Amino acid sequence: MKRFAMLAVMLATTSSGMVAQSGQPRASAGRLTLTLEPLPPTLVDLSAQGKADWVHWGYVALPRVVNRKATPSPLVSELTRIGTMPFHTFENNPAPYAWQDGAPVAVMASSNSGLFVDGRDNGFGFSVLADGKPRVLRMYAGYWGAAQPVLEISSSEAGVAPVRRVIDPAKDAPKGAHDIYNVTFVVRYEAAAGQALTVRWINTGRGNIQLHAATVE
Repeated sequence: MKRFAMLAVMLATTSSGMVAQSGQPRASAGRLTLTLEPLPPTLVDLSAQGKADWVHWGYVALPRVVNRKATPSPLVSELTRIGTMPFHTFENNPAPYAWQDGAPVAVMASSNSGLFVDGRDNGFGFSVLADGKPRVLRMYAGYWGAAQPVLEISSSEAGVAPVRRVIDPAKDAPKGAHDIYNVTFVVRYEAAAGQALTVRWINTGRGNIQLHAATVE
């Protein structure tokens, strides 16, 4: 796997708490569910999937390797590094991505790039803002080698249980080109405006895990 650049970014974290109205706590209307799908073998149009927001990580448009929906009110935060290993870009992802409303690259017909991080207890973190509406977050990711990936998602909305998925590398995704396994996580969530999801994608084995893109609709 080719290594091209390293990226260090920041993540805003949130903590859970009861939402009050007129001095009285209200029952949580929040929800959080997680399902797993194989990544489509055809082009993923991030602009079509991410009507509310989208981010693509890994396409090198120096000095940044992040492209996102050109919106004044993004829902998906910047990345944070989990562990000690740096992020690297790669350009041989078997799953291509496209967009038409991005920044700094406005239009991309097809990008096979992404980010990866090596080793045990290393990974990616980011947050996704809620706005009181039912939303769907799709996280496009992958893994390689003897990785043992785990996805953990929590909501700062009081009363919403966190979700956790341990990936079975032999069962949860078909092997693609370059021995890369790609998956799509579909997260359905709802929380009051100002609350947020915290997403942690971590490797508990060897090999590496990858992060390509996220969309919100």
